[in-house]
This record gives sequence, C-alpha cells and structure tokens, in this order.
Amino acid sequence: MLHIFLDKLPLNWTIKFALLRLLAQWRSLATVIVGVFLAATIGANIPLYTSAVSQIGMIERLERQPDEDIHIRVRITHRTQPDQTLSEFVDNLNTHFQQEIIQHFREPFGDWVIGTFLGVESTPLIPQTPLLFSEETGQQTRFRLAHHENWQQATRLVEGEYPSAMANSDDVLEVALNLLVANEMGLNIGDEITLVEANPQDSTPITVRVTGIVQELNLTDPYWITPSPLSVDRTERQIELTLQTTQSALLSTIENNLPNARTRIIWRTLFDYTQLTFEQSAQVM
Repeated sequence: MLHIFLDKLPLNWTIKFALLRLLAQWRSLATVIVGVFLAATIGANIPLYTSAVSQIGMIERLERQPDEDIHIRVRITHRTQPDQTLSEFVDNLNTHFQQEIIQHFREPFGDWVIGTFLGVESTPLIPQTPLLFSEETGQQTRFRLAHHENWQQATRLVEGEYPSAMANSDDVLEVALNLLVANEMGLNIGDEITLVEANPQDSTPITVRVTGIVQELNLTDPYWITPSPLSVDRTERQIELTLQTTQSALLSTIENNLPNARTRIIWRTLFDYTQLTFEQSAQVM
C-alpha cells in the first residue's frame, strides 16, 4: 500500500527506489526484533510451562492414589492414669499434636492442610444379649463407642436426631449409627442395647439408645478415609461397628464405666495437594 502512495509523489524513480529499499530493510529489521523478543519470552517462560505441566502430572498421580496413602492417620491407645483424667489427657495431647502439624506442615508449605480431626474410641464392647449382624454367616457383633470431630457436619441425618449429652434421668448414652448397620441389624430409633467389656476389669455395663441414623454426606470427601468414623470392620467370625456420640458424653462414659480399659485416640490430617507447587510436592513426598 505504501508503494502506491510513493508512486503518487512527484519524485523521480531513483528516489522512489531508494525509499522502497529503505522500507524493505526496516521490515526485515522489525521481523528480526520481533523474532528475538518472542524467542526470549518463550525461553523465559519454559521453566514456568515445565513446572505447570509437572505439577498437573503430580496432582493427577496423587488423585489416583487411595486417600489413606496421601493423608495422615495416627492412632495410639491409652489407659486412664490416676493422676489425670481422660479428658485432660486428650486435650493436652491434641493441643501438642495440632502444634506439630502447624510447625511441620502448615508453616513450611502454606495453607494446604484441610484440617486435623481428633477421634476417640472406646475399647470393643459386646451386647449382653448377643446380636447377629448376619444370620447367614452367624457373625457376632462388637461395638466401639466413638466421637470423631466434625462427624455431624460430614453426615446426613436419615432419621431421628443427633445425640445429645448423656441424660441424667435414666443414665442412657445417646448414639447414632450407620444406615447400613441399622438396615442389616434391624435397629430402629429408640432401640436400646446394653454393652459390656468382653473381659471386664472393674467396668460396669453401658446402656445406649439409638437416637439417630446417618449416612455419609459425600463418600468422595477425604474425611472418610479408611477406616472411617462409620467404619464396619469385618472378620470371618465377627463384625466391629462404631456408634457415634458427643465427645463430652463419650469421655465421661469411659471414665465412669470403663476406668481400666484401653481407649483409642486417633488423628486424621487431610491435605489439598493442589495448593502446592511442584517443588513443594516433591519435598512433601
């Protein structure tokens, strides 16, 4: 288009030719400049592209792993000591554990910890009147009284209501159980079960009342890593189930009715690996 404009100017052909040559040189120079700029930009961004691709690959690899392999679950057992109540022991130990998670996982790598959830479970208890989980297999049933932090927020109430603190009037512990368990065992809202230790050591029977039937709100939520707070552990001869209640009622019941029994204390720390860079993922792994 510029050469048409030059043709209309009152210039002789030698001047027009010189101007066209100069224009062609500037075009070539501009092409070189743009090419160098693009090469430098792409070269500078190659580490970013490589890191992004690597991070996506790491995330996809982690997503293919079982939840229990990419999150942390810690479990200890404890027998109540005369100089300290179970509530005090759990509170002190939980505070220490939470501080360790902050120091070793939150502070070095940023906000990628979804949360650390405390769980407490009693020793296995058996019904005074034997219950069969399955008439076909004849498997006997054992129960663990439990409280896992956030279990109510992670479940859907199918029937009844969530447990409240232990009622002083009849000294019955309110519990909720899994919908699967309720269906297979024929348990309903209001049913009561008296539980005892298999090998009693200064323990007294515990009567529980089913006030709620629940199921997992979202089974893909890492909160339900195996074994979950509503787990059903099966062996050839027996089934072990958890009955969820409030933390205060659980700790009080263990202290009063199971003073010499061993108690499980559990922490489950869940992570969001998408919040990490590739370099951080490699350090964590």
